[in-house]
Amino acid sequence: MKNVVYIILFIASSAMYGQQNMSIVNDPLYLKYEAAYVEHSRNVASTLKDLDVMEQEFYGKFNNIKDLEKFNKNKDKEKWLSRNIGKTSFKDAGEATSIYNNIVKLNNYKEDASKSLTDMINELTKNYSGVEISKVLRSRISK
Repeated sequence: MKNVVYIILFIASSAMYGQQNMSIVNDPLYLKYEAAYVEHSRNVASTLKDLDVMEQEFYGKFNNIKDLEKFNKNKDKEKWLSRNIGKTSFKDAGEATSIYNNIVKLNNYKEDASKSLTDMINELTKNYSGVEISKVLRSRISK
């Protein structure tokens, strides 16, 4: 008798779980999130690679770690670069400033692109668990 009750509970909970997955797939906010996630993955992935390369190139041109720490602590990065270009292996302050500005621009783009996804996921987690969202997203994207 106990086994019958357990089987009925298992079937009922499985059916409820399946219905929850179906409801998330039909949720307009989830569908919007999924489309934004796919687009974000396509667009931002190459940007992240470019950003990594630029950061390695930029930070690798400091002569020592202490100068890099001083640069990072300074509020006016461009002024620091123009005054301390000798502490780096850049050709001139213009090159250093240009690379630094590109890094800042790509970081801002990355953050802006991620913000809308974060807002959507925060809204979705009010109705669905993060695990559920992740499972459905993975299963639908891998198809």
